[in-house]
Amino acid sequence: ELLWRLEPGSGPIARRPATGFRVNAPNPSANFANETAEIFREEAALAEEEHSYVEVSREWREELLDPKGWHRVLHTFADTMKLAVALIDTEGRLLGKCQNPQPTWQLARGASPALEGECPFCLAPPGFCRAAGDALRTGKVVTVVDHAGLAHVAVPLSLGGQQMGTLIAGQVFTHYPEPLPLQRVARDFGISRQELWQQAIQQVPVARATLQLYANLLLSLGESFLGQR
Repeated sequence: ELLWRLEPGSGPIARRPATGFRVNAPNPSANFANETAEIFREEAALAEEEHSYVEVSREWREELLDPKGWHRVLHTFADTMKLAVALIDTEGRLLGKCQNPQPTWQLARGASPALEGECPFCLAPPGFCRAAGDALRTGKVVTVVDHAGLAHVAVPLSLGGQQMGTLIAGQVFTHYPEPLPLQRVARDFGISRQELWQQAIQQVPVARATLQLYANLLLSLGESFLGQR
């Protein structure tokens, strides 16, 4: 499968030669991700055209968004990109479980699960995130960073011009974590500050540009997979 071949960070490591000049090594993973996204975009466009005049009934919608049917593709994407990924319906409800939950989020939410109506990926503050709804409203990828420093993207899913739900992916830091926001999270969730900090600093930050690249790939993958179900 295409996703199994996509290994972030597998490119050559940049080295400094004796001249003192830096060598900017190419990133084949990013190039391959872009090429893969283009393939999925073409497939999604064909599926969109095929279903453009079809009314999606409630029963068909439930079948299309059946978490069991999405498990393998989301698990593969999440494991390959080293992100957490989840499927959300149009009401913002989590469908199935979060794939590949990240350590900082998992520790916090293990102590205090998200309430109904709250973004399942944000840690702070409650009611802060509207990314899933904004993605559905605009039809575009939305990126958000919560007050704890964790980032995620919301990717809209549509079929025949009808909004079906969203895919959210992330639970990652876009820069090195900061102690003070995480101390507040630890206090609010009733967990050890030291344990939360240790989990956070072990996570490798993901640049926002890289997260956006993965979001574009997930958008194409999601719509292509939706059209094939």
